[in-house]
Amino acid sequence: MTAAGPLAGQIALITGASKNIGFATASAFAHAGADLVISSSTADTLQEAADRLREQTGRRVLPVVADARDAAAMTDLAHEGLSEFGRIDIVMNNALLVGKNPLQQTDSGQSVLEAPAELWTDGIDGYIHGPLALLRPVVPIMRENGRGSIINVLSTAVFSIVDGMGVYAVTKAAMWSWTQYLAAELAPDVRVNAISPGTVSASGELENEGHRPLLAKVPMRRMGAAAECARAALFLASEASSYTTGQVLHVDGGRVALK
Repeated sequence: MTAAGPLAGQIALITGASKNIGFATASAFAHAGADLVISSSTADTLQEAADRLREQTGRRVLPVVADARDAAAMTDLAHEGLSEFGRIDIVMNNALLVGKNPLQQTDSGQSVLEAPAELWTDGIDGYIHGPLALLRPVVPIMRENGRGSIINVLSTAVFSIVDGMGVYAVTKAAMWSWTQYLAAELAPDVRVNAISPGTVSASGELENEGHRPLLAKVPMRRMGAAAECARAALFLASEASSYTTGQVLHVDGGRVALK
């Protein structure tokens, strides 16, 4: 299928793509003309997402089950995408570990100092080792082709403290640091940026009562919608941001800037 759009003819790989920001971004990229490689650690929801994306957009979609904490699985994910499409032009590291261990919950009551080593390992694997393993096979081809866009998904917890989110925030902060270093190393051909979502739900409506206290700190006084983050990611993926690298785009209703 041919398509006109800002990503026409490009191949985008998105991790954590079965729901929320990842799914919304996959949909936005596909509607903009990209074919997709999508991953998640859950096979059923990933296949459902792939089927919906094909039906709604008509684009080619390759679903690959992979856990971002598993560097070998991330390497395999990259190779599967390259084998299917021959290249990958856009990578979005979106896989989210919140909810996969007890510390990464706002009501955990645990501190950074008390966090057990295995939780730190989880965060370091998921936000450093796994994403970098995904990029190693892809980046040389991007550089050979003279273009590429890498987008990392951070969190407002990196820039403004959220109770109980210490390990998550610190390891996401490490992701932000390597985003900047990699942007410097890969310029001018490959751009590396980040988005930092605030309190976001798929619908933009309050879906979790635990989010209500957070909204008091958001100047726009509402939840963000996954589609709003997807539009920010589309900007960073496209030529609209051709002179932008090493930056973070906050999609948080003003929370960090106006704290």
